[in-house]
Amino acid sequence: MTEETESKKRAEEFNNITRMFEDALDLSNILAQLLASEGFSSIEEIALRSPTELCDMIQGLEEGVANELVLRAQEYCASELTSSHTTNDDVLFKIKGMTNELVEKLRAAGVIDIQSLADLSKDDFIDIVSEMAENEKAVCDMIMQARDIINK
Repeated sequence: MTEETESKKRAEEFNNITRMFEDALDLSNILAQLLASEGFSSIEEIALRSPTELCDMIQGLEEGVANELVLRAQEYCASELTSSHTTNDDVLFKIKGMTNELVEKLRAAGVIDIQSLADLSKDDFIDIVSEMAENEKAVCDMIMQARDIINK
């Protein structure tokens, strides 16, 4: 990968994370960018922090803003759990490495159970979840776990 390609990919990932924070947590672009630049890449990471930890990590962040940020992240995670965890989804979480974000993308593509996951090729999985292209081993591991469950 060339330096320019790598730089574009990092910028695209940063923009995607920023947009996710803006949309899911109803944040300003500046605060969303600040979170992304501090290394946060998921809402769960914010929800698991205390407001004090956020203030320690992000210089100048006020305690009230940190409280509201953690509260919004926790509420978002709770609503995602209740809205996205059906019986079929629960089974997918038996796969080591499976995350809420992966389940959402897989479900949107029609992969709703272990059998449909086991039927995927590595390339099919990566077509659905393009950010996994960098980690083909994890993709293969998840597919093989699903096949092992089916073959038991």
